[in-house]
Amino acid sequence: SLGKRLSDLGQSVLGIASEDFDGWFEGRYGRPTPTFSKECFGDATKRALEENRLLLLWFHQEESIVTERLCRDILQNSFVLELIDRNFILWAGDVCRFEPGQISRLLTCTDFPALVVCQPLRNGFDAFGTERICLEWPLGTYAQPLLQLCPPQPGEALSPDEAIAALTSVAADHHDAQSARQAEGTARRMQADEDRSLREEQDREYEQGLLADQLRAIQRAEAAEGGGGGRAADQVAASGAAPAT
Repeated sequence: SLGKRLSDLGQSVLGIASEDFDGWFEGRYGRPTPTFSKECFGDATKRALEENRLLLLWFHQEESIVTERLCRDILQNSFVLELIDRNFILWAGDVCRFEPGQISRLLTCTDFPALVVCQPLRNGFDAFGTERICLEWPLGTYAQPLLQLCPPQPGEALSPDEAIAALTSVAADHHDAQSARQAEGTARRMQADEDRSLREEQDREYEQGLLADQLRAIQRAEAAEGGGGGRAADQVAASGAAPAT
């Protein structure tokens, strides 16, 4: 149709908008189609952080046999599709457009198509202590690249086996790290509960000891006065007793 031809012409000149990649992909390669994020990069990063997922970035440059091999052999692979659904937010960017082009340069991607896996971060300090760079795009939104898959030579296709193995490995490492953080959080909460129970028990023992000391002091005072003030000890004992339920 005329509308589709105009859309294709606009994409060839201006590049493919990130929100249009699902339609572009299905129109050229059919189904199955991976689930593409329709958000800007910053929103996709925030959603990945909220959902405890990794970012899988696809930087696209042009239609070629290399792009076709990436789409058919990797992004339409049933195992990769399941891996993406479980572990990743997939965001595609055409480097002919401003935002994807800037991000790819910040990540030092020079050969395309390229796949980059990033860990979304709450702030830039989370990246300290590592040798990897920290991407800030847009301002106040952070992600740390974990893996970059680029063609070994310009014009060469990515190896499907190597790409699938690398994506599987980084997803497994992320799952293990997430499980370790959850276990650590559970252990901290259990320790905090134990510490709180211990403090409460120590407070009760202290109050009971204090009450016993008061009673003994009153009893000694009464004994010294000849036993005439027994009601004072009873009042102290009553004040330390738990109220009736």
